[in-house]
Amino acid sequence: MVQHVKEGDEKADAIAWLAMLGPPLVWILNFEVIYAGVLSACEAKSKIVLIICSILTLALIAGCALLARREVGSENRARHFMAQVGLMTAGVFGLVEIAQLIAMFIMDPCQA
Repeated sequence: MVQHVKEGDEKADAIAWLAMLGPPLVWILNFEVIYAGVLSACEAKSKIVLIICSILTLALIAGCALLARREVGSENRARHFMAQVGLMTAGVFGLVEIAQLIAMFIMDPCQA
């Protein structure tokens, strides 16, 4: 069966993909950045850069959740499903990021 693509569907599809895959990708990128930055934070005796990166990551995950929320009401079943998965992944990775942020406040970067 041939499906006709309406004008603007490509943008909505890209938003749905971003909403679904954005939170895990943003989280893993932040995880790598803070993992690599621990030695620098230990030498500087300050973990403010790590905390700022984590707060920025949390904001990006929340942005992906807002994109997903916008697409939940889509009439396209695939986009609707992707938006629901995006909301769930944003929730899960948001909680993981909050847990990492709490650990940053509790632990010293020089502990090994």
